[in-house]
Amino acid sequence: MVVGRLKSPHNYKNLLLGGYNILATLVIEDGTIVEDANSYVDLEEADEYFENNSTWNALTDAEKTDRLFFAAIYIENLYRFIGSISDQTQNMRWPRVGVVVDGYEIEDNIIPKNIKYAQMEAANIENLYSNFTSNEISSISAGSVSISYFDPSLKKFPKYNVIENLLQNYVITPGFNISKTDR
Repeated sequence: MVVGRLKSPHNYKNLLLGGYNILATLVIEDGTIVEDANSYVDLEEADEYFENNSTWNALTDAEKTDRLFFAAIYIENLYRFIGSISDQTQNMRWPRVGVVVDGYEIEDNIIPKNIKYAQMEAANIENLYSNFTSNEISSISAGSVSISYFDPSLKKFPKYNVIENLLQNYVITPGFNISKTDR
């Protein structure tokens, strides 16, 4: 098994080849365009959010951290947000400019609480990681050389009502191949 440290939720394809044991170090985007940011939520905030949640509280800190990392990957790659990123060098899809919700423009240095809540709710989904590591692998062969790679067009990633409800005012349309799952 390969062990890796990934920084960016946008750079997840290597991870998706499977065989990775993630040792995520969360770098929190707070609205100031944090270099190498890979999460909107730190472990302390998630623990406070899930204070009375026995499923979350039964996890180790390492498991919680990995789940928050994968939840950021899920949110960042499966949803198309309204507006535009604030800075072309930012690592995460938030903060954004040109986002108006209920008639009010969200400042370009704010991460809306519903974005954070959606990441935390995604982190508490037990099988979210398996959605990224199942066998949607394609390969190309030329003679004796064969290359295998993750093909997201083969995967139908589930969406969850709780996340959809939290993100509904912030997204244009879902990303690629999303199938509906009640939760």
